[in-house]
Amino acid sequence: MSEGSRAVIASSPLGTPLLLDACAVLSWLDPDAQETADSRARIDDVFAAVDLTVVNVTVPTVVEVATVLSRKFELEEEARSIGEDLSSAGIHIVPFGLAEAAHIAEVLHAEKVTRQAELDAGREVGRLSLGDRIAMAAAEARGDSLVTTDQFVIQVSERMGSNPYDYRAG
Repeated sequence: MSEGSRAVIASSPLGTPLLLDACAVLSWLDPDAQETADSRARIDDVFAAVDLTVVNVTVPTVVEVATVLSRKFELEEEARSIGEDLSSAGIHIVPFGLAEAAHIAEVLHAEKVTRQAELDAGREVGRLSLGDRIAMAAAEARGDSLVTTDQFVIQVSERMGSNPYDYRAG
């Protein structure tokens, strides 16, 4: 393991279960032009440092990943097997139900406040997708640390008082 990887692991929230959002899963599976081989190595190092029974992904996130694999990358076979592939890698697929959905209002409020703060500061901001909101609400409900590569998701999560983790930031 490289010195840089040790620094990333030391700064990651490995004391809590991890919940992957779609961009983290997609980055781990097949880094695109915005990713580097180093980011793949770093997420692998994070996984190697924890018991994979504490790495989770929600069912809606699996659907989102399958959709992106099929539509954007035209990987229909991979899209069909993504749930089984994640499970066989030791990643626990968890449901998204009423307990998790109850946190959506908190996510929406934090998104609104964060967007306004960014706009007031003269910065351009994006919007959370439904998948982002689902992952954030699930992480909040479960007490998991959200693993993402999306900086706006990180800002909103932090505003909620959560401890998100961008494994590329190390």
